[in-house]
Amino acid sequence: MADRNGYNPSIMGGMKCYLCGTIFNLVRHEVYFGPNRQKSKAEGCWCYLCATHHNLSNYSPHMNREVDLKLKRDCQKKWMEKNGKTEEDFRREFGKSYLYDTDETAEP
Repeated sequence: MADRNGYNPSIMGGMKCYLCGTIFNLVRHEVYFGPNRQKSKAEGCWCYLCATHHNLSNYSPHMNREVDLKLKRDCQKKWMEKNGKTEEDFRREFGKSYLYDTDETAEP
C-alpha cells in the first residue's frame, strides 16, 4: 500500500543505504526517473541512499553513470523476479532494458 507520497514499499530493501548500509541521513531515490518517476514509486523501484551516496559524492547515481546503471540493473532484476516477468515485459513497462546497457551518456 502506497504512503501519502505515493511510494509503495521498495523492492530494493529496507531502511538503510542500498550502497553502504548506513541508517543515517537517508533519502529516497527513484531508480527510474523522468517519465518513469511515478511508475518507480508505484512499482517499488526506489531505494534509500544516504545523502553522500545520493548526490554528495562522485559515487552517487546523480554524479556517476556506472552507479546509476548498477541501481537500474539491480532494480530491473528484482522487478522481474518479484513479478515473474521477462526482460521484454520490463522493456514494455519502462521503455528499455538496462541489463546490458553500454550507453555512456547520462540521462537528463
